[in-house]
Amino acid sequence: MSNELSGVISQVQINCAKWEINGSREDDNRDRLDGIYTVTPRGIMVVGNTNQLNNRNKINSFERNRNAIQNPEVITFDELYQRARFIVYNNQEPLETDDELPF
Repeated sequence: MSNELSGVISQVQINCAKWEINGSREDDNRDRLDGIYTVTPRGIMVVGNTNQLNNRNKINSFERNRNAIQNPEVITFDELYQRARFIVYNNQEPLETDDELPF
């Protein structure tokens, strides 16, 4: 894992902890979130594209690192796109191939 990636993970974890401790208790936020309480907020980190994982070692390394991290959830841009398409189309339309993705 690169220093940049581990730094981003730490930053997301710190921001989630700050929100849990302070953010949900600030007056402005409480007014907007009337009746909604935050307990252990979940961070999401969107990074890269699965087509960059072009050999078994890269796939193995990425999956092991991703599965070892509880927070944030690590997802690639194309995985996020596919999840969004599934939600929008309710799995009624076939998903595009990787070659047809817009990013």
